[in-house]
Amino acid sequence: MKDIIKINDILSSIKLIRNYQKRVELNQTIDSLLSEFLPENLKQEIKAFSLEDGTLTLVLNSSVSKSNFIFIEGEVLSYLKATSPKLQISEIKTKINRARIPR
Repeated sequence: MKDIIKINDILSSIKLIRNYQKRVELNQTIDSLLSEFLPENLKQEIKAFSLEDGTLTLVLNSSVSKSNFIFIEGEVLSYLKATSPKLQISEIKTKINRARIPR
């Protein structure tokens, strides 16, 4: 157990890893908010990718998901602004996960 704590301490001291951990935590927070708001057919189809300079980039699993998301994008943006103003999201960009293996 002490070895695991030492490894975590070492990893936490590396700036690049610390930044990655913060990004993962932020994405999980955004994913959680999206899960509360999105309709059932999109909950598993959309994931947060990055938030930079007020632009939230979401990754969608397919072009069908993107087509469905376009209709509610404005509502999603308003919801995220209202529920988490500290994130300072001003726009949403989307991209399709091309590496995803079809079901």
